[in-house]
Amino acid sequence: MKTTFFLTALLIFSFTTQAQDQTKTYTDDKAGFSLEFPVRWTTEQNYLGTHVMSLSPLKDKEDVYRESVSVIAENLPNPVILQKYYEMYLKIMQETLKEFKIINTTPVVISEQPAIKLVAQYAMSGQILTVEEYFVTKKSKGFIITCASLTSSYDEFRP
Repeated sequence: MKTTFFLTALLIFSFTTQAQDQTKTYTDDKAGFSLEFPVRWTTEQNYLGTHVMSLSPLKDKEDVYRESVSVIAENLPNPVILQKYYEMYLKIMQETLKEFKIINTTPVVISEQPAIKLVAQYAMSGQILTVEEYFVTKKSKGFIITCASLTSSYDEFRP
């Protein structure tokens, strides 16, 4: 029996001004997840190594960054303990991202699944980004939900 767990991007990360917007649901039965995005955001499948990425519209002509929510879903060779999965990706981020800094790490629950929430900052293309990343494992699947914004506009995306 296949189970799909449901992620709500609006609850994780959304424009406070868009929080009342209607949503659209993206479902990937093969990967085993569903995700809601604001209708005004564009959604791309298999974009930049993700299963799905949703990008905010630009606010105005001066806006230089499209905030995003993305999901990576991967089959794991064996069931992996959540903490080990998180530590593996944390090491990769620390080694590859410029000016990587952990703000905080918190245990959370997403769709009744234990998860780890990481809030971090790093530099990319001359900008400082703040990301909320959620790490989830379920049986032999690993999921990383990444919510990214410019640090200067991060508070606008808090629910």
